[in-house]
Amino acid sequence: MTRVQMTRHDGGSGTRQEILAAAAEIIGAYGYPSASVDRIITLAQVKPGELYAQFDSKDTLAREIIAVREQHAAQVRRAAAASGAPALETLIDETMALAALRDGDVFCLAGDRLLREVDDAWEEVAASRRRDRAEFSRLLRDARKQGHVLPAAGAPDSTGATDDALAQVVLAAMIGAGIGARTMRDARDAVSVLESLWLLLVPGLVPQSLLPRYHEAIGSSARHHRRQRLP
Repeated sequence: MTRVQMTRHDGGSGTRQEILAAAAEIIGAYGYPSASVDRIITLAQVKPGELYAQFDSKDTLAREIIAVREQHAAQVRRAAAASGAPALETLIDETMALAALRDGDVFCLAGDRLLREVDDAWEEVAASRRRDRAEFSRLLRDARKQGHVLPAAGAPDSTGATDDALAQVVLAAMIGAGIGARTMRDARDAVSVLESLWLLLVPGLVPQSLLPRYHEAIGSSARHHRRQRLP
């Protein structure tokens, strides 16, 4: 395994950040159950006492990694919201950007894996899922108002429930992109997997007249974020 360049955040000691980054790399590579403290200590090149002086348990390390992942994801959301694009295009681009972030940021890779593997009894995990679902549901609701998402089937009061259900589908697609990418030759290209998933989803979401626009939007976003993640 190649040792990552340790990220140093303002206000944190070098040793603390090296341990945190090593933990993120180990969790991203092996998963939370197999991410032993011994492996983290070896990669960080610290003594056990140095680790426990900073973090009292592996759980504490994992919770902080999730917090860092959430900070990075919030920056992506703010950038997507500032684009001024229609809501569905914003949602597509936001998910692509999050996938690219996962591919290129060790904290986001580990954080996403933790969100899949850790029980949502952890408030950090449950809160992250609520935030993602609420954000995606809001964008889908706005897209429906803009006429870029087909009307909900059934009674008028079914629209909110439909948007929430669609938001869960999008969230599942993002999670699936991360898992699916691991089975591909380029095991870190979640952007390409998500591009394929969006191309499957949009024909059932958008009016026929807007399909060419969204096929182009998906391709353009995927190309942009693949370039962003190149070393």
